[in-house]
Amino acid sequence: MQNFKIKPSLIIPFFALVQVMIFSDKISAQGWTAVDFPNQEKLTGVQFLHPDTGYVISGSGKIYRTFDGGKIWENFEIDSLIQLEDLHFISTDTGFVCGQSGVIFYTDDAGYNWKPLPNRDTTIWLFDIEMLDSKIGISIGMQKERETGISGVGLQ
Repeated sequence: MQNFKIKPSLIIPFFALVQVMIFSDKISAQGWTAVDFPNQEKLTGVQFLHPDTGYVISGSGKIYRTFDGGKIWENFEIDSLIQLEDLHFISTDTGFVCGQSGVIFYTDDAGYNWKPLPNRDTTIWLFDIEMLDSKIGISIGMQKERETGISGVGLQ
């Protein structure tokens, strides 16, 4: 993994209210089915790569993974002292998470081990991450000192 550089982007107003609900798409595509989730935590990100494989992130630093459409969830904790906001997996093995103090962690073993990316700006609270591949992506957040706009972090 090569070093990532942090690049500021535009500051734009942001108004959003996000309510996370976990659903698993039926293979038959005839509708949606609610999935039981094992915990009552604040969930901040959800991604299903296909109907069986999904990931959920909680604000308390936990990541949950299912390989059976949500019947059984495995729990991985990155750091209980850092609030995590979003996740993005580009495959069942490779994923990224972001959150408080500019943290971005990545895994290349389906979430068993998480490594922090270097060169983070600790004044930014990152709340969204999208990756094109394992080396190119963007994470968006808000600087703590200026709670009036959004700053972006480009990953190269």
